[in-house]
Amino acid sequence: MLCYRIIAAVLMIAFAAIGHAADIDGSITYDGNERTYYLHIPPQYNEEDPLPLLIALHFYGGTGEAMAMTTNLNAKADQEGFIAVYPDALGSPPSWDMYGDVGFTSALIDSLLDEYGIDTLRIFAAGYSNGAFMAHVLAADLSKRIAAVSMVAGGLMITYWWEFSLDRPISTIHFHARDDAAVPYDGSQGTAPVEEMLQSWSTQNGCTEGPDSFWHTAAALRQTWSNPDGDVENVLWSTNEGGHYNWPTESGPHEISANDLMWEFFIAHPMPEDEPAVAESQEPTSGLKLHVPEIVTDKCRVSLSLDTPESVYIVLFDATGRKAGTYSRAVIQRFDFIDINTSDLESGVYYLKVSTPTLRETARVIVVD
Repeated sequence: MLCYRIIAAVLMIAFAAIGHAADIDGSITYDGNERTYYLHIPPQYNEEDPLPLLIALHFYGGTGEAMAMTTNLNAKADQEGFIAVYPDALGSPPSWDMYGDVGFTSALIDSLLDEYGIDTLRIFAAGYSNGAFMAHVLAADLSKRIAAVSMVAGGLMITYWWEFSLDRPISTIHFHARDDAAVPYDGSQGTAPVEEMLQSWSTQNGCTEGPDSFWHTAAALRQTWSNPDGDVENVLWSTNEGGHYNWPTESGPHEISANDLMWEFFIAHPMPEDEPAVAESQEPTSGLKLHVPEIVTDKCRVSLSLDTPESVYIVLFDATGRKAGTYSRAVIQRFDFIDINTSDLESGVYYLKVSTPTLRETARVIVVD
């Protein structure tokens, strides 16, 4: 059973009450270990108005306080009004456990939600180096708790890259220097090439459009992959210089500010509010008529009719909300069939979400082996 303990909570309340920023050393007990963290509360905090939360994950051999000093995210928190928490990894030197620390992060979120006013639709994560590797894992495994994620100078490990999947589409923003020798841009024996990694994220997220490219400076390139609805994005900022040991700032070799760009990205990508399930007896949305068979085996034939020609994007979810497949079709001219292979799916209830740029409809289908 988890036992949460907050250090200096009374001090936090006193600071918050008079409108000053507060810095707190806290801890929780998780899996038999005391897990520590450093917490920064901005001056805007009060219990009545929940604030966003940023979980900032430190580099290999670092600490939460070292991460705060390296990134200067506390100043950004004070400027924008969000709570920043900097957890400490275990080990000597400290490093993130790509599997065990998922549960710790979830427990930390629970603890902070119990103690502070936090906007649950605006919980974000950012990682640097080893922390960026961990941030990739959190984006995949805690996508139902974390709205969007930023990674600086860190990729996906090859061993994890081939097996990760998402519980829901999640927007991510990445910063990587092309002269990074520690985590090479073109990949290494243990890390995925950066652009292939972004393409993998885009495939998982159903981001079939892009990359759209934009040159911010002579050396900073932004590439954006997005889904047809435009509500999920994967963004890569790459620079000629910056190496591995510099947090991106406008005055540094990157010539861009990771703090400014990631926060602008975060506030544009909150957690989507839960959509109510479409009742089976509900009439289809005007303009889009959808028919699927109630029970299927190895193939599901989706019948679509539209009032006007539009492109169609389909996502199949299982009963827990985990994405089971993504399918897209170019412009449908009024009426068409789309055949979906269900032979590899386990028996159970699935939900088919069909979207066009202007319409959306959901239907239930039962798969039987």
